[in-house]
Amino acid sequence: MLIATIVLIALLIPIKIQGGRSDAVQDQTDPLSSLSDNPTKEEIIEAVRYVATRYLVDESSLMQTIKCESGFQHAGVFGDSMKAYGVAQFHKDTFEENCDGSYYKAKDQLICMVQMMKKGMGNRWSCWSKYFSN
Repeated sequence: MLIATIVLIALLIPIKIQGGRSDAVQDQTDPLSSLSDNPTKEEIIEAVRYVATRYLVDESSLMQTIKCESGFQHAGVFGDSMKAYGVAQFHKDTFEENCDGSYYKAKDQLICMVQMMKKGMGNRWSCWSKYFSN
């Protein structure tokens, strides 16, 4: 029993990896922290799954909305006659009114999108309204 308890405690202690970073375990499980300025479709999908779980938003509706809005692309993706940008297709003024961070970063757009959806603001996206409004 004592050995099992010691093993369990040892598994819960973060492992220090090269460079002395004790947060390496967290970095490996947070796909948002690894999103580049030009993330791949697969990286975006992984990040969408993560934010849906982290913010308790329905993953399938989030996936469907982003697929429709940007096709899981970010850099260089413009819509609404060049008024919307990025993975979440934010208009710059909407982002600035509701979000923190950079309008040009996929991570910040995804976080803000799920926060707005949690507040009942999904209808700010035409694709969400197309699939999920009554």
